Amino acid sequence: MRKSLIILPLVVTWSSIAPETETSVPFIKANQVHSQGYTGQGIIVAVIDTGILYNEPGLAGSIAPGGISFIHNGGFDQDGGVDPWPDPTMSGEHGTYMSLIITDASGVAPNASILPIRIFHNYPGPDGYTYYEQDLVNAISYVIFVRDNVYPNVRVINMSIGDGGRTCYCDSDPDVVGTANALQAATDSGIISFAASGNDATCGYIGSPACISSVVQVAANYDADYGY
Repeated sequence: MRKSLIILPLVVTWSSIAPETETSVPFIKANQVHSQGYTGQGIIVAVIDTGILYNEPGLAGSIAPGGISFIHNGGFDQDGGVDPWPDPTMSGEHGTYMSLIITDASGVAPNASILPIRIFHNYPGPDGYTYYEQDLVNAISYVIFVRDNVYPNVRVINMSIGDGGRTCYCDSDPDVVGTANALQAATDSGIISFAASGNDATCGYIGSPACISSVVQVAANYDADYGY
């Protein structure tokens, strides 16, 4: 089953990353956590997304070896999870944005490392860039393998992805039960999973995989009343 990419509307241009984090990180009081010594030092965050743009200077020194691409072809392409094209309109732009929000100098966890994992194709489908559910399951399983066998400090999965809208937990939904089982296995392995709760100021429901009970749902905060 194909799923769609969550495009975060506040991330508008390549140059907007640093100003957004410089404003938003204090807004969510992450800077207060930083002042207590919690900066992500020694922690690896697996970013399941589009992969990353290999030449983004803001990610220099922040990428953990072992990134990988899972593409729906009956297997996977092991290319480091790094997009081979410098053109951000291809693939990798969204995953790069998410990684910079985490590890940029003014980011949420500036001293963390990123394990980039690609599940999105280089071409857009009718609903935008899409992924297959099984590719997401394979990606989560890979993160668990890395945690258990390579990097025990892989502690977080970030998924700024999703589709649909549900008003309750969806663990038993046939469309996502495989993902729910994989994410529960990640939790059992000591990994905390985060997912975007929705997009475009949707209210009253959450998307998948955020609707899975083992996932921490992340919504948007605004510093002004937008009427949502």
